[in-house]
Formats: sequence, structure tokens, C-alpha cells
Amino acid sequence: MIRSRGCEIGIEEALEDWLLHCADVWRLERQTLALQLQRKEIERYKWLESEKQGHDLGRQAAIDWVTKYAAAWREWFESEYDPAEMEETVSV
Repeated sequence: MIRSRGCEIGIEEALEDWLLHCADVWRLERQTLALQLQRKEIERYKWLESEKQGHDLGRQAAIDWVTKYAAAWREWFESEYDPAEMEETVSV
């Protein structure tokens, strides 16, 4: 924005510009990534638990994961997730 206007701008103007031009795309990309990573964790959990039981647990394993781990996983994602560290493990 500095380059396009040829002058420096304040934080309020920069924030307003970001919210107007970038925020929706950023939120959508972040939500898509979160859902992909969460789905991967659920599938991993389903596989591990099914192996322990000796048969496919199906949807029940996904429900169990959501009940037991979804809140903690979401907290981790929101506070500690660094996309640069995970970039090569997720295909968007």
C-alpha cells in the first residue's frame, strides 16, 4: 500500500486495507488447511484404533476423536501451528 500511494500509512489504514482486500481469502485458506489437517488426524486415529480392535471402527472412531481430542487439537492449531513447519506434509 505504501508503494501504491507513494507515502507511508498508519496502522489503522493498513488494517482497514488488509480487512477489505485480504482477510476473507486468508480465513478461507486457514480454515481449509485446518480441516485438512484435522481430517488427517482423524484418519490416523481411526486406523490406530481399528488396528487395536482388529476391525474397522468406521464412523465411530471419528466421533470418538471429535469427542476426545477435537477441542485440544483446535487449541493447538490456533495457538502453536506454524504453516512453514508443516508446508511439505499437507497438499492444499
